Parts: sequence; structure tokens; C-alpha cells
Amino acid sequence: MKKKEDNQLELSQPAEPPSSCNAAIQKTGTSTKKEGEKITLQMGLPFASKEIMEKVCGHGNNGLEVQLVEPPSSRNKKNSRNAVIQETGTSAEKKGEKITLQMSLPQDSIPSSNTESIVKQKKPGAFSVTNSLAEGISTGTIQVGDPEHSQAPSRNDDDDGYVIPEAQLVENTIIIAEQVPQAGREAEKKKRRKKILFILVILCAIVIGVSVPLLNQGPTPEIDPPPPSKSLASIGKRGILRCGTVEIDSKDYFAFEKALCQSFASAIKDSNSFELIKIETRPEDSFTRLRDGDFDLLFTARYTAEHEIFEPFSQSTFYFASLPYLMIGNKSFTIATNSDDRVWSNFISWVFESLIQAEESNITKNTAQLMRSTPVFGLKYENIFRNGVQANGNYGEIWEKTMAFERSGRNLINDGSSGLLFAFPFGNVTTAGAEPKQGGTIQAIINRGLLNCGMTFRPGFAMFNVTTQSYYGFEVDLCRGIAAALFNGEDGRYEVMEHIYGRRFGELDDKGVDIAFGFTHTLERTINEISTEKGYDFSPSYIHDGLGFAGIERYTRCAESKNFTGYECEDTKICVMEESTWYEIIENIFKAPNIVASLNTNDYSGKFKNGRCNVIAGETPDLSEVEFRKATGYNGEYYVGKRKFSKEPAGVVTRSDDLQFSKLIKWIIYGLFYAERRNISEGNALEMPSTQLFGDNLSGIFQESVRAIGNYGSIYERNFESILPRKDSKNLLNTGGPLLLANPGTA
Repeated sequence: MKKKEDNQLELSQPAEPPSSCNAAIQKTGTSTKKEGEKITLQMGLPFASKEIMEKVCGHGNNGLEVQLVEPPSSRNKKNSRNAVIQETGTSAEKKGEKITLQMSLPQDSIPSSNTESIVKQKKPGAFSVTNSLAEGISTGTIQVGDPEHSQAPSRNDDDDGYVIPEAQLVENTIIIAEQVPQAGREAEKKKRRKKILFILVILCAIVIGVSVPLLNQGPTPEIDPPPPSKSLASIGKRGILRCGTVEIDSKDYFAFEKALCQSFASAIKDSNSFELIKIETRPEDSFTRLRDGDFDLLFTARYTAEHEIFEPFSQSTFYFASLPYLMIGNKSFTIATNSDDRVWSNFISWVFESLIQAEESNITKNTAQLMRSTPVFGLKYENIFRNGVQANGNYGEIWEKTMAFERSGRNLINDGSSGLLFAFPFGNVTTAGAEPKQGGTIQAIINRGLLNCGMTFRPGFAMFNVTTQSYYGFEVDLCRGIAAALFNGEDGRYEVMEHIYGRRFGELDDKGVDIAFGFTHTLERTINEISTEKGYDFSPSYIHDGLGFAGIERYTRCAESKNFTGYECEDTKICVMEESTWYEIIENIFKAPNIVASLNTNDYSGKFKNGRCNVIAGETPDLSEVEFRKATGYNGEYYVGKRKFSKEPAGVVTRSDDLQFSKLIKWIIYGLFYAERRNISEGNALEMPSTQLFGDNLSGIFQESVRAIGNYGSIYERNFESILPRKDSKNLLNTGGPLLLANPGTA
């Protein structure tokens, strides 16, 4: 591959097509099925087009009909540039303004309704690009190959080879240079090469983000930006971020908060465009001034149910960042924002989490470019995490530069030596909050008489007992406890609904379920989940685990070492559930031929037993040898690996259009942590506080949930203790040790 200058894209030639039908099928890396005289292939060909497949497998060879279908992983991803790159089956590398691809995308897998009209143009020259995947306005030159100095291998007259000419981008038009003729090529082959050429040029435009309008439509971005944020708009117009703060117990932490405010400002615009406003009047006025727009965010907000659900002085509800930024004794302080701008609230919360993540990953002010770039808040803010860390460094660096006392206890990064479950205080729960709103989720559930809970059936989490004809498991218990809270102690008013493959978030979005379990809390799912293009609210994480491997020991060790070469490891096949964070992680680590996509845990267990794979991927309960043998009847070799490859914090998921319901679920989960800390369980559940925060009719939510299912510790013990021992794990209550740990998505 020849080195190119900046602002250029370089493509290598695709691999040689196979010489036989069997070789072609083998190289797809996916499954095949023969029905009569028809072969069905999953369309994941990293080397050829449908024409080549028909040539080697069609009527001229073995007399078989070939039908190509999409791989399941590409469904609902047609408008994603990342999906297109991913389906090439090869790598893409960006350095500066240069992107290098191994270019072998099958022609038929380019999902554009406009491709045909473009490639029909017979002469070189200018034409408007109308590909349905293009996005973003870009300028400069796209240099695709070099006709005079092409490094393409020589081909005979039977090859489907081509020479890629130059292409120049001028505004929304691509200028195609004259194709260099090749001696000995037939006219028909020139036409076919030109057709392939145009498709490749279109893909180049897709990869570097060339924005062009669709026919009668606007551009389709890779990830739709979230709804507009009025706070971000106001800050942009004003040109400055305003952060409010007050003294804490007659002490100020202004230098620390000023540095944090500067990091937020850097994420938005630049590190000089901010102001820290000290509230000199009563501290109680701080929430009122935040509500009235005197500042954009408030430090020193006590992390209590009262202040978040219905703060008494301002008579308002607020968003709290998911993590406290400062803990002093048993007091936790977080960052508050107004509840009418979810995008802005999550913007601040995730920028703060990125400072924590940077310290976890040993990324400093000097290496901030290692932080992840993401378009979830829109392309304007794709570098918010890099910019935030670049201002003052990570959380530890900011503390060291600004705090006069030693950092210790809960203000440290959690390294696994202490629990992550913390019972934030309720505050004054007698404060009278708002009744369930008419037309809201709480009222809809009460009117229906049932709580609908979506789950993925997994050992320990959710299972069905054939003998008793009942569901059981940790998440089933949580569902039952929430139902008891909503229906004044009637804990049977719930229905368990197994997640439908391909519709897990869709069920929640369509209101087929009220709450969903079994999802890792990630940045994308909070802001813009890919299948529904909406963001969702997550409760506090009720389980912390990580991705691991189990199966045949030899191959499991290969997977753990990421080795797929040589006699010992080349046949490694990993079964993993699609539509999971596990699948996304494995796609980024392993090659496609080593991955066997599965619908659910039952599916991949069956594939392992039948020899389709020799390793399974999942979290600790999914890999349990006892549970696996009991569920499958498998009595062969089985080894559970030791390494973890990810953070998997799971919470209860709710739609983001009903903040009152999301907060109710959030604080019921915190209530279970609180009950364990106070040694309150089923027998003494009335010791839990009564509350008016959600109105008179829901005053017993904490009492009734604990009366139905017990405290967190008792729920864990009966469902997980045998397969996910709690001792020395992050699933313990935090008693003063390191507490800070970011959710996945910022690095």
C-alpha cells in the first residue's frame, strides 16, 4: 500500500476470489444452509460480490441456485458508516486526516438505493453524490489509488480486476478522472470494472464523512444527534458557562470546583469560557437560583432523595449526576442541573464520569487524546471527553492540584477492594412531593393492574421452573418488589416477559414493557441507543460483573490470550449473544471467523454442546459450570477462565420520557441497599421510612418493597451466592472504601 499525503484515502485491492464453491462458502465466515437445489448464505463475503459467488456456485458450477441474505448483525444498521466499515471484514485506521482501509466490501452489501443510477454514467466527469449513507460536509481531495503507479497485482483476462482512477471532491460533487485503459481488456470487462469503481468511490465518501443530500431527503447521520439542548444553546449564545456553589460546613472547596467547572467549559467550547458563582445568601437559595437560570449547574448539591425528587425550597425536581464529586464523612455532594433539559444533564454527568474514567485508564492531561471520541451528543461535541481531560487532567490530577487535604476513602477510584453499592440518604422524606401525574407511567401501571417486566432468561437472573410453573431469579425478585411498592403490598401484580430477539429496547420504547432488566449501563444507551435512536434512564447498578470465557480449556485459554494462530488456537470459535455489550466488545477484539453469533444464552449453550463453537462468552453466572451442566446435560470438558475483559454494571432501565417514574425506580433500588445497611428485611420492614415524596398513595414504597422481597443482601444470597460469590466482590455494600468507578463509554 503506497503512502499518501494528508486529506487522502487509500484503498487496497480486494482479495482474490475463490476458485471453487466450497472455498467460497468456507470464506464467508458465516453459516450456510442447503434446501433442495438452493444454497442460502449469510451475506458476509469479505472478498467478492454476488456475481463471483454465482460464478463459482451457480448454475454453471454444480447446478445450484445461490441465494445471498444479510447477516443478522447488519439488521437495522443500514444507515451506519461504522456498520459499512465493519462489514468489509477488514480494518480501518485513521491517522490525522488520513483513513486507510483494506477495501473488500462486497458490492451487493452496499445498502444504497441510488448506487445504480450513479454507476450507469458511462463517462468520467462530475456528478452529484446521492448515497444514502453519506454525512458531514468535508473539503479537500479524495485520492483513490493512482492510475499511473497502481500497485495492483497483474491479472489475466478472466480476472475481475480494475484500476481505480483519481477522484476529486468539490463541494457536494465528486469529479472522476479518466480511467486508464489496460491492454488486452475486453470492452465488457471495462464496463464491469467501471461499475465497481463507482461503488468504491461512493464508499470512500461514506468513510470520510462527505455530506450530501439524499434525493428529496436530508442527510442521514451515523448516529442521530440527541434532541436540542436549550442549556447548551444558551451557553453558546452567552459564550460562557456559569457554575454555582456554596460553602460546605463553613468550608469552601472553590478551587476544586473551579477546576471542574473549567473542565466542563473546555468540553463545551474552551477552558477560559466559564465563571464560578459563589452564593453569598442562604445556602437554601442555591436550588431556587438554579431553577431560575442564574447558573447552568450547581455544585454542593447534597445527594438525597428529597433534594433530587422534590427539593422543598424551590418546590422543584432536579437531575443529579450519577456519581458524587465529593464525599465528606457520610455526606455526598453531586452536581445538579434542571430537570427540563435531559441532554444537558447527561452531558455534564458523562463529562464528569470521563474524568473518573481517565484516572482509571491512567490517561492524564498530557495524554488526553487517548480519550474516546463520540458523536452521541452531535458532531460538534464529539471530542468532549478529550477536551474535558485536556483542561486540567483527570479527577486525581484535579484533586492533587486543588485540594489542601489528602484524598482517601470513598473519594478514591474503586480497584475491586471494596463494594460499589452505596445507600445514599433519603433526607427529609416527609416533604410532600407531587402525586403521580395523569397520563404518566405510574398511573398507567396502576390503571392496568399489572407491572410488565422485560427480562433475558439467564442463570441467577431470571429462569422458569417447569414444576411450579413460576419464574424465579434476582431480577424476578426486583420486579416483584417494585410491583409490591406500586400496589400497596400486592406483590403478585406483575408479569415477566422474555425479551424478544432484535426488540429488547424496542419493547420498552413501544411500551410493551414498563421496565427492562439485563442491560449494561453505557453512554450510548443513555443518550442514543442504536436500535430505537432514543436514550434511556438507568437505575443504580444492582450487579457489577464483567465479560469472561469458558469452554474447552485449550480454546478458552486462546480466547483469554487473544491468540488465534498456530495449531493450538486457529480453530477457536466463540459463541456470544448478539445485541449485547459482550458482542460489541468481542467484535473489537476478535476476527469475524472466530465469532459465532447466537440469539440468547440457550442458543449458544446448544451450539457449544453440538460443536458449533468451543468457547462461550458471558458474565460469571452465564459461565457457571454447575448451571451450564444442569441446563444442557453436557458432561464433557468444561473450564471457566479467570480474566475479565469489561465492566458490566447492570441497572433497571426505564423510558426517559417520564422522570417521575425513573426516579421512583431509582430510589426503590437505593432503598434495598439502605435496608441491608440498617439490617431491615421482610420481618421488620416497617422500620423503613414512610415517604410523601411521590404523594400520599405511594407513601409505603420502601416498606412494601422490602416486606415482599427482603433487603439487597437476602435477595442476592438466594439467587447468586452459589454461582457469583459475593465475598470480596464489587457487589458488597460500601463501608468507607474507594467508591468511584465510571460507567462504560468514555474511553
